[in-house]
Parts: sequence; structure tokens; C-alpha cells
Amino acid sequence: MLTRREFLRSTGALGALGALGAGATVLTACAAGQHTWEAPETIDNTETDNVSAALTDWLATTGGPGDVFTLRRRADDRPGRYWVPQGVRIGKPMTFDMVGCHLLTGRTLGADDARIEENRITFPPLWDDGGEQSDPGAWPCRRVVLLISASNVTVNSSRSGARIQGAARTVHYRGDETLVGRQVPTGCVYDATLGTQHGIRIGGRAGAYSDDHAYSNIVLDLNDISVEFVHGDGVYLNDNHRSIQLLGRNLGEPVLGGTPAAVDDACIVGYSGQGGTIVEGATRDLDRWVPDAVPLPGIHHTGRHGIATDLRNYDLLVDGVAIWRTARAIIDFEPTSDGAEIVRPTVRNIETGIHTLNWIAAAGPRSIRDLVIQNTVNYEQIQLDTRNADATHRHSNWWVQNNRTVSGVKARTGAIFNLDRIDGLLVLDNYSLVKGAGRGIDEGTSTNLWIAPDEAIQFPYAS
Repeated sequence: MLTRREFLRSTGALGALGALGAGATVLTACAAGQHTWEAPETIDNTETDNVSAALTDWLATTGGPGDVFTLRRRADDRPGRYWVPQGVRIGKPMTFDMVGCHLLTGRTLGADDARIEENRITFPPLWDDGGEQSDPGAWPCRRVVLLISASNVTVNSSRSGARIQGAARTVHYRGDETLVGRQVPTGCVYDATLGTQHGIRIGGRAGAYSDDHAYSNIVLDLNDISVEFVHGDGVYLNDNHRSIQLLGRNLGEPVLGGTPAAVDDACIVGYSGQGGTIVEGATRDLDRWVPDAVPLPGIHHTGRHGIATDLRNYDLLVDGVAIWRTARAIIDFEPTSDGAEIVRPTVRNIETGIHTLNWIAAAGPRSIRDLVIQNTVNYEQIQLDTRNADATHRHSNWWVQNNRTVSGVKARTGAIFNLDRIDGLLVLDNYSLVKGAGRGIDEGTSTNLWIAPDEAIQFPYAS
């Protein structure tokens, strides 16, 4: 049997994966600019006026590349609340400091907008980066709260409590109503007509190649920013981007944890106070989330994934972010179209809670190479699935280590890790319980595996 070092050398991963596993050097998106600019008083921060165009124009025409731009708090030091039903666009290198303020679309142009057809005209798209203007019918599906269309951008908040909030409010429940009723709410309902209304989008529209919009060196520092209540993904990375960093912090079991659901111990019922409260309607289809007064940093209450990319992406780092209450996967790595590939993505130190579908979805037909998933804490089952009967490409050099389910939630059927078509695979020091017909690993057609300790130790059967 190969030693671990021999395995890494044979797969070509000794240098690249070893460096990432030890803690990769974090790239700086851009240094502080020569000037700092605060949003002027002419731009309303009381959620009264639509300031989508005003904020976008201010960012575009003020100062120069590399400057620092800050939102404005209110006179009593409460967070400024900026109503941006058409979103806000960053179109040049900068540091965008939210200083604890809020960018909010309200319910305008969302599923609960009673005048959505009228408002498509009242609030038209302000740019065409994702075909919002040139593609008939694309609006408002491609509306995004914050669009980044430039390299060398940092988005952060130097004060706590910042929000990037969309229009989704309808509660998503996992499972048939007759079986689970209202016992297992996850995120917001997935609405296919609005499923690309993301919280933050880098680049153009989903599924479209964009060599003219290839961006690099972008840092999304979510340590004090909540990306929440969006119909689509919390963060969507479009095509051909390099060196993107999504940074954040763990919030702990009292926020992201829960207890096994009475109807199904393979999922949890999250605690109250996870960022939203449910107001019940006459039926569960009419149940709505009300965002909590105090925001929680990270990505939560989404109608699709927490983080997603499906075209070309290189050197992505996701480090420390808390992600929970997603109506689909926590992270979606699924390169789909011809030419798509995901190369050198690293996911480490993240914390995840209640979600639907997979923990990390990786079933796209094309390749993911040099993937590292390490040191994650999870309160619901860590399903990782690469199976795709129509796959055209294989994956290579994956390192999956120390990913732990700590809530006692059990896998009852199938495998926790379905790791098909991977050439060069390390599965080390993970932990999640299984029972019944469940198992830990189904390696499928994968080759050159290193599993340590044994599968039965990493994925023990529950008594």
C-alpha cells in the first residue's frame, strides 16, 4: 500500500495540496486607496427612496480605482438602510465598506410583489452585464442585490450588523406536508422564475461564458455581513474568475445547530433565532419568514444554494463562512457546459446548518481538479455527491479531511460520500454516523484512493 506521501507524489498533489492544507497565503484584493469617500447625504439611507441608480452612479463617478467607499450611517448612529430594488453595481477596483449598513430590495420584484409586472416597468434594469436589458424576459430574474463587475474589489464591513437582503420570504419545508407538516423548515422556497436573483454576483449571468467579464482578486469578507433572504444563491460566481475569496466566521452550535426531526432523524429542526422568524398563514404555502432585527453574519435563508459556480473558476477560497437554511445545497460546484472546469477550489473551516439536498453538490459532467475540503463543522448530514451517468470528464486530486457532523444526525440509506470518477482521492479523519442501509463512502469508479482511518471509524454505525 502506498504511503500518504507516495500517494500525493503519484497524483502530483504533494506541492499544491500540501500548501493549501497547511494554510494558503491569502491574497489581498486591493490595498487601501488614496482617498476614502462616504456616501453623500443626497443618497437616502432611510429605506424611503429608491437609491439603486444613485449609489451605482456615485461608485462609478467618484474618486478613482483603489479608493475606499463607505456607506453612511444615520445621525443617531443607527445603520443606514438603502432601498435598492434594482440592485447596486461595483464597476471598478475599490474597497466597499458597508460600516454595518443595509442594502435591501424589500419585496419589490420578488415572489410576494403584488405588482411585479407593473414594477418590471417602474424599476427596469440599470445595466446589461448579465443580459438584463438585452435579453427579453430576463428581468427581474437576473436582479441581484450587489453586482461586482471589476477586478481588485474588496467588500467588507468595519462595523457589525451589515445586511445584503433580497426579496424571498416564502418558507421552504422539506418533505411532504402530510408527513412532516411544518416540522422541518429549511430556507426560502426555490422559485425557478426568480432563481437567479442572487445576493452577490460576480460577473455576468448564470450559464453564459464571459471572457470580456473575467475578474480576479476579489475578497468578500462576510465576517460582519449577512447575505440573506434571496430567491437564488447567496453568492454566485459566474464565468472565468480567478482568486476569489469568501471569508467569514463560525457562529457556534447555539445558532446553527438543532435537534433531529421527530419525523426523520436524517435532518434537524433548527433553533429559533437563526436569522428569521416564521409567521404562519392559513396553510403552510402561505407561511412567511420575517428577518430578525439583529442580523447574523454569513449566508442564510436562500431559495437556492449558499455558494454556487458552474462554468470556469480558478483558485477559489471559501474560509470560515457560516452557511445555513438553504433550500438546496450549501455549496454547488457543478461545471456543466463545454469548456467548463473548476480548478483548485479550497473550502475550509466553514460551519453549516440545516439545508436541503446535498451538503456539497458536485455532479456536473465536467471536471473539478485539485479540490480541498477541510476542517468543517456541520450540524446536518455531510452528503457529497459526484455521480452523473452522463458525465464527460473525470475529476482529479481531491483531499477531503476532518469534516465532521457533530449533531448526531444519522445517514440511514445510501452513502455519505458518493465519490465517483475521481482519480487521486484522500478521505482522511472525517466523522459522521450512519445506520440501517447507510454507509460512509461509495467510491464508484474512483482510482488511487487513500482512506484513513478505515471507513468504519470515520463513519461508524450508530447503536
